[in-house]
Amino acid sequence: MTNLTRKVVTGLTTGALVASLFTQVAFADTTLTISGNGSSSANNVNVASSNQTTVTQSNSLNVTNNVTSNAQTGGNHASSNTGGNNSISTGDANTTTNVSTTGNLNQADTSGCGCNNGSTTVSVDGNGDSSTNKVDLGQNNTTLTAQNNNANVTNNVDSNSQTGGNHESSNTGGNNTISTGDATSTTNVSTTANANLVSVGGGNGSNGGSSLSLDITGNGENSWNKIDATSGNSTAVEQSNGAWIDNEVASNAQTGGNHASSDTNGDVTISTGDAAANTTVNNEANFNSADVADCGCAQNATGSVSGNGEKSWNALSADLGNTLYVDQGGEGFGNKADLNNDAAANAQTGGNHSSSDTGNSNSDGVDVSTGGASNGTTVNNTGNVNVYGPGPIVLPTGTQVNFTWGWLSSWFGGMFSSNS
Repeated sequence: MTNLTRKVVTGLTTGALVASLFTQVAFADTTLTISGNGSSSANNVNVASSNQTTVTQSNSLNVTNNVTSNAQTGGNHASSNTGGNNSISTGDANTTTNVSTTGNLNQADTSGCGCNNGSTTVSVDGNGDSSTNKVDLGQNNTTLTAQNNNANVTNNVDSNSQTGGNHESSNTGGNNTISTGDATSTTNVSTTANANLVSVGGGNGSNGGSSLSLDITGNGENSWNKIDATSGNSTAVEQSNGAWIDNEVASNAQTGGNHASSDTNGDVTISTGDAAANTTVNNEANFNSADVADCGCAQNATGSVSGNGEKSWNALSADLGNTLYVDQGGEGFGNKADLNNDAAANAQTGGNHSSSDTGNSNSDGVDVSTGGASNGTTVNNTGNVNVYGPGPIVLPTGTQVNFTWGWLSSWFGGMFSSNS
């Protein structure tokens, strides 16, 4: 018996970029006050506060696997023998080839949405006649996550098992027998590539927002009072994948192709074992999941202009905005997959020949008997999945799960760490 196992595993753990920002910077309580200043004074407060979180993840994967796997017990010859029995008997030949490529995973957890969770109070109060008072307040939060993967995978696999191809000829006297074992060729090619997973806000949506209070009260006559307040929150997620997978797979099993010829006096028997060729090709590529549901930051704003002196000039302006942008398929983004699979599985027990054999009066003649021949080819392609929201997520394997990090370890064969 000959067993030949070839296993090629390509795992690029360096292709995994994992970013976790579990506690994002948030604004603390802010209080701005212009109060109790004398007449004709000029008072000005400028405050600019911003938080920016940027996560950029990019992977490029280029893999070429050239694999040849052969197992042979056949190709035996017996010829020009005189007297006695001639027998060729082979054992089994088995080849098993596994080619696995795993790579390109981006995982980002940016908790907190970048929202302003503190309270902001701005007060212009009790300043003297003809005073000039101004407050400028700017608060901005930006969370940007960009994830990109490119995978180029080429697998050239040739797997062969042979017990046939035996020759017996020109033997005189006795019985002539060719008997082969089984030939099995099994080839499995698996490619798993390109997954982007981002959670903004810890998967819990809005993180409570904040309150904003603006007051201009009790200032003297002819005073000039102004509050300008801007508060903005922006969340952007961009995900893209490109996969180019080319599989050229040939799996062959042969027990046939045996020849007996020009034998004199005696029986001729050719008996083959079973031949089985099985090929499985699985491609899983391009998966995007973004959980940023309800991440617009709540903003409770109150404002008042009251009790100011005659001929005073008072202005209060507030610009509040929240922007949520998720791009899983826009120009330059989304998923692109080019899959090319050429898979051939061949099993042969036939092609046996007996010719010009001469038996004596007691011989049974020529007996050719073949085993069974079976081949199976399975090609599965799963790709280009975009999920927005908390799930459930339909994985490339068909399993439905809620949005967690744990499924990554199963899809990527445990090669990458996951956070629950």
